[in-house]
Amino acid sequence: MVCKLIKIYREIFNFFFNNLKAILLITAIVELPLTIINNTINTQAQSSIFFLLIALHISLTAISNGAFTILFKSIIDNSEINIKDCINSSLKFLPRMASGLIIYGLCIMSGLFFLVIPGIILGARLSLYNYFIIYENMTPIDALKQSFMATTGYTTEITSLFIIMLFIVTAPYLLVTKFIMAAKLSFPGLLIVSDFVFSVIGSLMMVFTFRIYCIIKSNGKLSI
Repeated sequence: MVCKLIKIYREIFNFFFNNLKAILLITAIVELPLTIINNTINTQAQSSIFFLLIALHISLTAISNGAFTILFKSIIDNSEINIKDCINSSLKFLPRMASGLIIYGLCIMSGLFFLVIPGIILGARLSLYNYFIIYENMTPIDALKQSFMATTGYTTEITSLFIIMLFIVTAPYLLVTKFIMAAKLSFPGLLIVSDFVFSVIGSLMMVFTFRIYCIIKSNGKLSI
C-alpha cells in the first residue's frame, strides 16, 4: 500500500514539474489579477465590493480549473499545448464550471457544519466533477453525482490521499503567511509574490484529482 501511494505521488509531482511552464502561465494569466486586486485594495474598499470580489473569485477559479482540465488532456493526448486555446475553451464551460464550483463548495460547507470529517470526505469524493463536466459533457449536478459514484467503495483511499495532498499544499502557505505576519513584512509586493507562488503550488490539487480520475477511468477502481 505504501509503495503504491508513493508511486501515485511521484507521478503527480513528476507531471507537475514536467509541465510547470504551462501551469505557471495559466496561473499568471487567470489567477494573478485577482491576487493583485486582493493585495492592493484596502480592507474598507474590499468590504464595499465584497460580492463583486466573490463573483470574480468564483469566475476566475472556474476558468482556471477549466483551463487546467483542458491542458492536462492535451498533455496526455500528446497534442500541441496552446495556453490561449486552453483558456478560451474553458470559457465555453464557465457557466457549468462555476455552478459546479459553487455546489461543490456548499456540499463541503454542509459537511463541515456537522463535523470536519464528513466535509473532508465529501470534498474528496466530489473533487473529480470538473473532469466529468469537460471530458464527458455532463451538467454540474450529474458530474458531482458521477464523481461520488466513481469513488464508491474507495472512500478511505481517496480521502487519505486527499488529506495528504491538502496538507502538502496548505501547510507551507500557512507557515509562510504566519512568518510574514509575525515579522510584520506584509506589504503588497511581497504578499502578491507569496500568494502567486502558492497559487501555483495549489495547482497540485488539480494534478492530484486528474491523476485519480485517470486511475479510476483506466482501472475502474482506486485500490492502494
